[in-house]
Amino acid sequence: MAAADEINARRYDHDTSTRTLAMRTADLREMDTSRLDLVETSLWEFWAIVGADGLVPELQIDGAHFYVARFEGENAATLMAFDHDGDCGLYMVGTAPAARRHGLATALSALAVAEAVERGCTTASLQSTKMAEGIYTSVGFRDLGRFDEYVPGS
Repeated sequence: MAAADEINARRYDHDTSTRTLAMRTADLREMDTSRLDLVETSLWEFWAIVGADGLVPELQIDGAHFYVARFEGENAATLMAFDHDGDCGLYMVGTAPAARRHGLATALSALAVAEAVERGCTTASLQSTKMAEGIYTSVGFRDLGRFDEYVPGS
């Protein structure tokens, strides 16, 4: 409880909680990703699609891989994978509300991990909202615990 006492003493407020998930890439569950309508994209096009233009202008794209899937002819799901020291981190995973529940995020996640294996990654990791936990566990990720984020209080 010492950490909680210190956080309270500094007047930080709890902001969000996510689940930390990881997997050995060898544990990737087989999935059919052939139905994905993928769009090749650059960093700048990816930022425009996710609505985060210039969010991370200094991002080094070495090790970064950008995925965009279309649904009914429209950009509908995104994922950024970033390789570092044998781990493939998954970030910016999202699906447009009209395209949800069609398996796009699940298929993109599986594809990103499969391609990470080809690049030599032995693990994959991410932080998940409650809404998306089932997506990642179906791919093979397992829960490592909760990640709490705090912000300075008012």
